Amino acid sequence: MFVLLLNPDLRICSIDSTALRSSRFDSEAKSGKSTRLGWYKGYKLHLISSSDLVPLEFHFTTANFYDSNCKDLILKLKGYDIFALLGDAAYGSVKLFKLCKELSFHLVTDVNLRKSNSVDNIKNEYRKRNFYFIDSPIEEKIYKKRITIERLFSIFKLRYDLENPRLHGFNKYQSHVMWTLLLYLIEKIINQGVTCNKFPWNK
Repeated sequence: MFVLLLNPDLRICSIDSTALRSSRFDSEAKSGKSTRLGWYKGYKLHLISSSDLVPLEFHFTTANFYDSNCKDLILKLKGYDIFALLGDAAYGSVKLFKLCKELSFHLVTDVNLRKSNSVDNIKNEYRKRNFYFIDSPIEEKIYKKRITIERLFSIFKLRYDLENPRLHGFNKYQSHVMWTLLLYLIEKIINQGVTCNKFPWNK
């Protein structure tokens, strides 16, 4: 309901996850690897957001959950009028490309050539099509919008204290994440524009 009130621009959306460290005494937390932190213990927030900083759907997991396994999260987008879903190389799996095609929008990811030293050696047609798609001047410009979701994670953590290592247990941490997202949406509706991580009196 809150998302609809904001009337977000849904044509270009992004998908990503962010690491949420937990207390080392949290027995329900798991170890995972983050680009920024390296190995850490805790949880993950997997999020899909619009290009105008509106969170659309989310999934909360332990840190050992791989981004490429987020099929259920993407399925929640059924019915959304989306043209492209932008993600990093971790989302470039064949099953996710197929799923997005079934949902009638494009999954555009960063390219990981893996052991191939040339695009000509990429065997899978979905990955090859993605390479040519993102390599075009127009799509390269569109893909730059993926940074908006990283900005959103920064707002959540710096303004709303999304990461809270003092919490113990999956359910408590998940509740904290849900309240954080709700508070953000309410404040965004009230002032129609939380676009930075500064507090209102310090904008």
